[in-house]
Amino acid sequence: MSNPVWPHSLGDQLFGIDVTPEDGLVRTQMDIGPAKVRRRSTRTVHRVSMPVEFTGAQYAIFKTFYETTLQGGALAFDWEDPFTDQTTTYRFASTAAPALSQFIPGSTTERWWRGTLDLEVLP
Repeated sequence: MSNPVWPHSLGDQLFGIDVTPEDGLVRTQMDIGPAKVRRRSTRTVHRVSMPVEFTGAQYAIFKTFYETTLQGGALAFDWEDPFTDQTTTYRFASTAAPALSQFIPGSTTERWWRGTLDLEVLP
């Protein structure tokens, strides 16, 4: 079964992305001499912190996608990687729903939503 796909109507959030690779090494201190280091796994998870801004309409789409399609963040989803343009599988890193706050940008009266999505890039 294929993964749900990030809704195109939410756009590509390409600003301020932070990527943190998981530590894939195990270090064991020896009684004598240098520590031994080995790989824990050949495939690790990368953490991605992604700032987002949604219009009111986009927020409604995101909320439905998160709560219904992804079953409250339990399911993984596919999205185009902003660095490689390859379809990549992501999952929300936290069991808590993303915290988004409302704001009014510039001189408009339309309410927008801003927050940060904490995601994992799955191998």
